[in-house]
Amino acid sequence: MTIRLHEKFSPFGKLILGALLVTVLGLAVPALASAAWTVDSTGDQTDQTLGDGFCKTAASTCTLRAAIEESNAEGGTQEIFFGPTFNGQAGSTIVLGSALPAFHPALGEINGVSAGACLTSSLATGPCVEVDAPAGAKTLEVSAGGETTIKGLDLAGGAVGIEALAAGPLVAEENWIGKKLDGTAATATSTGVNVADAAAIVGNSISGSPIGVHTSGADAQGNRIRLNVISGATSAGILIENSSNQVFGNQVSNSGIGIRIHDGTAPAEENKIGGVQFGAVDPDANLITGSAGAAIEINTASTSVANKVLRNGGSGNGGPFIALVKLSPGEPKGPNEGLQPPVITTATLTGASGTAEPESFVRVYANATVGEGEMGTFLGLAEAAPITGAWSLTYAAPPATANFAASQTTAEDEGSSSALAFTKYVLKVQKAGSGAGTVTSAPAGINCGAQCEASFAKGGLVKLLGSAAAGSSAVVWAGCDAVNGAGECEVTMSAAKSVTATFDLIPSSGGGGDGGGGGSGTPTPTPTPSPVPTKPAPVKKPLKCKAGFKKKTLKGKAICVKVKKAKKHH
Repeated sequence: MTIRLHEKFSPFGKLILGALLVTVLGLAVPALASAAWTVDSTGDQTDQTLGDGFCKTAASTCTLRAAIEESNAEGGTQEIFFGPTFNGQAGSTIVLGSALPAFHPALGEINGVSAGACLTSSLATGPCVEVDAPAGAKTLEVSAGGETTIKGLDLAGGAVGIEALAAGPLVAEENWIGKKLDGTAATATSTGVNVADAAAIVGNSISGSPIGVHTSGADAQGNRIRLNVISGATSAGILIENSSNQVFGNQVSNSGIGIRIHDGTAPAEENKIGGVQFGAVDPDANLITGSAGAAIEINTASTSVANKVLRNGGSGNGGPFIALVKLSPGEPKGPNEGLQPPVITTATLTGASGTAEPESFVRVYANATVGEGEMGTFLGLAEAAPITGAWSLTYAAPPATANFAASQTTAEDEGSSSALAFTKYVLKVQKAGSGAGTVTSAPAGINCGAQCEASFAKGGLVKLLGSAAAGSSAVVWAGCDAVNGAGECEVTMSAAKSVTATFDLIPSSGGGGDGGGGGSGTPTPTPTPSPVPTKPAPVKKPLKCKAGFKKKTLKGKAICVKVKKAKKHH
């Protein structure tokens, strides 16, 4: 039963309310100061007289600011609700002129859906009231000594949606942070929910903040972060900088890093990420998609041995699904005492086997792709043998794909988690140059042309053969681990890799052939060289003999001979 009043209860009324709550709900309600206020105005005026038992501005309205001020002045148990003015449609927005005072009753609640969620102006079911804070302000700050609930509010703008750094337990439930009731984006906050004490952060929708949820401080109870939908967090969807948090059932999409565990003012230890059920679908598994970096990153001191990554899922992440990052390159082991991924010796459509830490627990997944940013369908859990660490698993049903991944935890209830092991890596071939040619692989998989990428067994050797088309020069490789004597590109699949094959046209020397380039124009003919002029044969002139000589033929050749004079006889 909820009773909403515009003024505080009389002492008699408080006793009657307490009796009703105990009788109907079985709750223990404090017998001292207890009040419920109903906000009936979208204004931002202050309370006229603090501590007089009334939420009343100079205009005789009860604003959110006046209700918080009167609650703080009264102390004890304080509840703030919203009247029928707030229905999720236009006219349900409170625009703040400055930051609200921190809400700090001994026990308190601000409830925007006390009469049930509303059909918002975006046609989605959600909060009934929107609170727009000025830039740099905390939209709602909680500093109470007891448990405080912030529920069903649309918190737009400001620097932080909900902050509880010096408070008792906080329940932040079913709030929208970062988008307005009409569905449009609000001015981005730096952090959606920022807590440093025990908190339950459940069922919130957080978008556009660099950090969706941030936990810090040294509270031994930790926080429960469950069933939130977080999108577009450019830094991290969920940033854990303390210990003993349970993070499960959240959907984190298009963030810088999905979930990041990092030492803050206190060590980040004993955090549990994901579900533990053994069915095909686990509602407590976190679903992490489209991160620019890792889906889950653990970046802590090497002495942090007990961060656990259990059942999770997701794909399309730019980095590894589970990344164990050393704080500095010189660290000998890194996070989780340097626990390595398990070894997958065999993996078929019926089962898998390998080795891991003795008595550890190995989880096996079937991925739709061979990218490292995916954790796909859960296939089963295997326990490694006590001494040898051998493990094996027979699947309940054949998976849809043959791309397998596995992780291990050193204990089921406490311990640390490894990164993922994979059975296959992607090899991509890019073709370049002005010419044409094909690339094929051994083992088969790439025929490029048509198929320029394929997956190959982890650690396997792949040979690529480039065949140039007519008119193109032999292939030139880039990105190979080696080029053998046959001109083949050799790649060892120790990770996902990329190779470039360049084919260039051979310069044309005439004839107008296709040259391998596939041109469509008529080739220009090569000019015919001009003939070299020849020297004409000399014309023979008749032999003339000078006076005193006459022609005579000797052996077929005309010659001139001297004429002999006749002798005179006396």
